[in-house]
Amino acid sequence: MPGDEIIGYITQGRGVTVHRKDCTNVVNEVERERLVAVDWGDVAQVYPIKLQVDAWDRTGLLRDISAVIAEAGVNITDVDFGRDDGGMANLSLDVEVSSTAQLSKLITRIQSLWSVVNVVRKGETIVRDQVGK
Repeated sequence: MPGDEIIGYITQGRGVTVHRKDCTNVVNEVERERLVAVDWGDVAQVYPIKLQVDAWDRTGLLRDISAVIAEAGVNITDVDFGRDDGGMANLSLDVEVSSTAQLSKLITRIQSLWSVVNVVRKGETIVRDQVGK
């Protein structure tokens, strides 16, 4: 996602794959000469991100989280809501953001809501570029 620090990896026969610099595949890479500098260039699109939100369940929780996301100008594309026996709600939210700055502000705002315990970004975004195509 734009704003993430990225690095390219020259694959064998598949071109260059792009990873976040903190990706374990890159950090543990033995053949360091296969790593190449890359940058985002001009970007003007949205990126799908999965957020995990853990909160004490309460009336209006989903409404409050949705309102924060809408106020940030972010689209929700999928929601999965579960609740454990202890009253903890677990939400998986797929959202579309335009930058890491927008994502960071969104996470901070959701974390500030009453009863929210934790908000984390799940998974990694990998961009692939085929050399010669």
